[in-house]
Amino acid sequence: MTNTIQSFSPQESSISLNGNGAGKGTRDRHPEGEARVVVQEWEPEAVETSAPGETVPREEEIPAEKPKKRGKSGGSWVKKTLLVLPLLGAIAAFGGVGVMRVRNAQAPVQEAQQTAQPVGLPVAAVPVEVSPIQEWVFADGSATAVRSKHLTFEEGGTITYIKEVNGRDLREGDRVSEGELLAKVDDRRLNADLTQARATTAEAEKQKSVAIANLSQVRANRAQAQASVEQNYASIEQAKAKVEQARANRAQIEAKVEQAQVGVEQAEVKIEQAQANVAQARAKREQAISQVAQAKANLEKAIADLELARKEQQRRVTLYQEGAISQSDLDLYTNKLQNAEAAVATARSQVSAAESEVRAADSQLLAAEKEVDAAKRQAIATQKDVQAAQSQLAAATQDIEVAKSQVKAANSQLSAAESQVRAVEGNLRAAEAQVEAAQAGIESARSGITRASVNLEDSALYAPFDGIIAYLNITEGDYWMPQRVQPSADYQTIVEQVPMIVIDPSEFEVTVELPAFEGERVQPGQRAFVVLEGDASAAAGGDTTSDSLIQRAKARGRVFSVSPSVTPGGRSVEVKIRITDGTENLRHGGRVSAWIAVAENENATVAPLNAFVFRDRNPYVFVVNEATGKVEKREITPGIEGISQREIVAGVKPGELVVTEGKNRLVDGAPVQLIERVQ
Repeated sequence: MTNTIQSFSPQESSISLNGNGAGKGTRDRHPEGEARVVVQEWEPEAVETSAPGETVPREEEIPAEKPKKRGKSGGSWVKKTLLVLPLLGAIAAFGGVGVMRVRNAQAPVQEAQQTAQPVGLPVAAVPVEVSPIQEWVFADGSATAVRSKHLTFEEGGTITYIKEVNGRDLREGDRVSEGELLAKVDDRRLNADLTQARATTAEAEKQKSVAIANLSQVRANRAQAQASVEQNYASIEQAKAKVEQARANRAQIEAKVEQAQVGVEQAEVKIEQAQANVAQARAKREQAISQVAQAKANLEKAIADLELARKEQQRRVTLYQEGAISQSDLDLYTNKLQNAEAAVATARSQVSAAESEVRAADSQLLAAEKEVDAAKRQAIATQKDVQAAQSQLAAATQDIEVAKSQVKAANSQLSAAESQVRAVEGNLRAAEAQVEAAQAGIESARSGITRASVNLEDSALYAPFDGIIAYLNITEGDYWMPQRVQPSADYQTIVEQVPMIVIDPSEFEVTVELPAFEGERVQPGQRAFVVLEGDASAAAGGDTTSDSLIQRAKARGRVFSVSPSVTPGGRSVEVKIRITDGTENLRHGGRVSAWIAVAENENATVAPLNAFVFRDRNPYVFVVNEATGKVEKREITPGIEGISQREIVAGVKPGELVVTEGKNRLVDGAPVQLIERVQ
């Protein structure tokens, strides 16, 4: 290609380039009459290679962050040089010959031909260095305490107590200790319910004791009835033997006497049995008297409770008429009065029943004493029979008849004893059922105690752990209703409605949501840096570097968890970061920006992002050989891409110079002039 500078007059001249370059120039007259050329603009679209007509297309630069700022004078000088020198460089590199004819109005026209010398393209370069590099993903999120507790009353009422700190009411930011009482509502009604439940339990346990005693007595009665049955069986057998003996030994008076003596012994046994019945009847009478005393004591207590309930109900009627309490409160004490009246009626019935048992016991005692008298009389009669048997043989026949009568009587007694056993068995089942019912009453009363205790606990707020008050929405004297807190409301509304929130400020975590394609690269344990909301814009600016980001971070931590699910709406992944340093700079609920290092290399070979170019999607850099003054185009293997640098895994060694400015005009082996070397 030939570049020709056309002739120009002393007053006006112009320069034009033939080929693919274009240029404009003007000739100004020098004060001393000399001519000089001023280049105004030149922009090559293509550069020739060794063969005419063959060109190299302009290279596509890799997208890069905003380069580092330089001084004003140096940058301006480089830019001016880059505008002026390409014209001369292009003429010298491609062997163009220009002929300039300068005409002077005061002298003959002279022509001169000059041959241009090669000049290197101006470039700026930086040395490749070994430095730590991180690849980041970041997102905005919120900081929260790992441990926090929403405290609320489950019982409604007037707030009667809030903890004092140094003589003043509790405030947000105050520290509290685990188990410390923070606030409570009016618990007088709950305490009364607990007292009543305990009294009911004591009464149920007393009833169980009575039922157990009754069961023991019934079991003793059953044993006695069974013994009576066995005894009657023996009596029958004895009477039958006596009959047979009387028939066989009718002539033998000795046998008759012995037979009569057996009757005497039997009579004595009956006396003892009758006396035992008397003792048993007396014991029953004493028990019945004790039951009467207990029933009267219960009646007196029920009457006292009735009077108390009547007074309480009358007082509530007055309060209701004055509008101090609600209808439901009045109905509560009206029901208590009705229950007390029913309890008095029940106690009176128990007294009547106990007195009836005393009368029945008196009747049984009288019957038992009569049995003793009858047994004694029978013994006397039997003795007379013995005497009669000794005196008369004929008495033996009478003894046989007596024995037969005794057999019949024993059979009757056996039937009565068996009936008594069956009756006692029924009483035993009833007594066992009474014990079971009493036990059920105890369990029910104890559950009432538990329920009342739980209700009492729900009327107070205690510190769940050592921490600080993050939110406080109540004051002493407020009337609290559990319905104020709606679980379906948004979180901000709940925070404003719940009585108080306690947090543990010793451990914080940051929650962010990353796009799904970035969330796949995040793993637990990766380092993370937290920038406060006020510094977030500066951290995301174009002049940010990894070092400046780390310095700007007010807290540090590591990735704690990565959700395996993707949110349906935002198509994002939730990531939680546990803070290890700088918790004192965070606030519960504060907005922050979190930067996560998804890839790191502490000893990476790195170069600025603006040193890389891509041709056919392959990354290259231009390495400056200062000895030859030329550049070498090298294909590299890229690694981690940081904020302002990229790692070079292979292709360039640390210390080599790579072009950062002017690389779009370069080809492999092109001569360059190093205008600026950035350290």
